[in-house]
Amino acid sequence: MAFFEVTGFDEVLLEIEKENANFEQRAIRAVRAGGLVAANLLAEAAPERSGALKRSFVMSPPGKNFKDGIYVDVYPAGSQPNGRKKASNEEVGFVQEYGSSKQDAYPWMGPAIERGADAINAAMAAALPEEE
Repeated sequence: MAFFEVTGFDEVLLEIEKENANFEQRAIRAVRAGGLVAANLLAEAAPERSGALKRSFVMSPPGKNFKDGIYVDVYPAGSQPNGRKKASNEEVGFVQEYGSSKQDAYPWMGPAIERGADAINAAMAAALPEEE
């Protein structure tokens, strides 16, 4: 059995931890920048009836998980009058995009994000500087 001594390992771990925290902050800025562009693209592309859907897009605070890494959600929040009941803007947007048994689909979310993918990526790249 061999024994060996490692010196300076604590300093290396501290440096790795510092770089990880720095990268995480940069990544959070990047996903926020991309999320803002995505929210604007979706607002521009949303079908215009009352205008409530167009004005409803919000971005969640940054989240982090093992599968997706650091992310933000962009979605239509709130509700709007729909006959005798209120419908959530999420429901309205979903039905517009995918249709229902009573309404044909009018895809607008997917195409808007596809058309704007380069702008989203550019905003993220611009917000992700090499060094701080």
